Amino acid sequence: MEEQFGNIIKPIVLRTPFGLSYFEYDEIIMIKADKHNCVLYSTKRKSPYCIFHTISYMENKYCNNELIRCHRSYLVNIKHIDTLVLKSRELYLRLNIKVPLSIECLKKIMKISEMKMKDNLLD
Repeated sequence: MEEQFGNIIKPIVLRTPFGLSYFEYDEIIMIKADKHNCVLYSTKRKSPYCIFHTISYMENKYCNNELIRCHRSYLVNIKHIDTLVLKSRELYLRLNIKVPLSIECLKKIMKISEMKMKDNLLD
């Protein structure tokens, strides 16, 4: 990563009403579509950020193994999942945020969960 003025530049740079905001993947809990913009929930701040990007832009640019699209209107950071409710296909994230899941994403999260459980058994 580049250094600028003694601070490390974070990997995600987003346009907000105040200019550019910088985020680490770990501090992002969830991103929710809001018409042509998004709302970003972070571990660093109680109130969400308004982001001047579409959910499709965010998915194409920043989704990886941690930040996944779980529904047409939501991206979630799997590191912040507290509870997975299978029957209703919902996730509960940090700060008690409830998010719906697509069937495809439910399968993906179940697969990730199974791998994590196997890893825990091997430790």
